[in-house]
Amino acid sequence: MIQVCWVNTQGLFLLEPILIGFALLDAATRPGAFAKEQRAWWRTTLGATGLTGLACLFNPYGLAGALYPIQLAGTMSNPIFRNTIGELKPLPTFIQDVGLDSLPSSSIWRRWPWGP
Repeated sequence: MIQVCWVNTQGLFLLEPILIGFALLDAATRPGAFAKEQRAWWRTTLGATGLTGLACLFNPYGLAGALYPIQLAGTMSNPIFRNTIGELKPLPTFIQDVGLDSLPSSSIWRRWPWGP
């Protein structure tokens, strides 16, 4: 259910299947990972992984919506977006444009004795 909600609300939903893939890779490389005692765990885990993959298709656009993060990644590297959207700007450029005084944390640091 979490993946279905994520797929329909945010473009970086692909992070969940990626994290699951890393976790499965970690589990598969551990000693005794494929021992007879582990079969039930693998069945459950792979079933849940398959359901997570299917959940990526539960969006109004189907497969095109599931592949949207690939399109989004290309957009994020586009200079038009990179130079105009604060979240995509390189940190030095962002600081140069906005300055450090406008950051919320700068007022907190001034109140602490060990701050700048």
